[in-house]
Amino acid sequence: MNKNILVSILSLAVIVLLALLVAPYLVTHNQSVENMQMASMPGMVMKTFDIASSTPTPTIGFMLTKDTLDGYDLHITTTNFTFTPQNINQAPVADQGHVHLYIDTTLTVLLGPWYHIPSTMLPPGKHTITVSLNANDHSLFTFQGKPIQATQTLYT
Repeated sequence: MNKNILVSILSLAVIVLLALLVAPYLVTHNQSVENMQMASMPGMVMKTFDIASSTPTPTIGFMLTKDTLDGYDLHITTTNFTFTPQNINQAPVADQGHVHLYIDTTLTVLLGPWYHIPSTMLPPGKHTITVSLNANDHSLFTFQGKPIQATQTLYT
């Protein structure tokens, strides 16, 4: 076989192989962007768990307090919801789970109602802080299709 033809075939094979390796990332990335917009949550693809109308609807809120030494202390308040860190990654239950904290687009999973946000996570400027209720399997709790979450803007 001619050396030029062999080089062309090998080059084409490498291009096809690279395309096959990169294509799933591109499809996943596009789906992630679409899912993030649907769930109103940056940074993570979300399954949702819609709370039935017959079930008491969980709520979430939070307060940020400037820490006297560094950063901010976050205190989350909920109703009709129980933190169940021992059940993380298990089947969803309508009133149990944990919280996803988003500082701008950075996700932190919280297993309880208190969290210290160090100043290293809050460089000077405007920040969007969002907390959402999530089921044991990380599904975003929703009610009538709307995420159960709270958002505040913080200027540091």
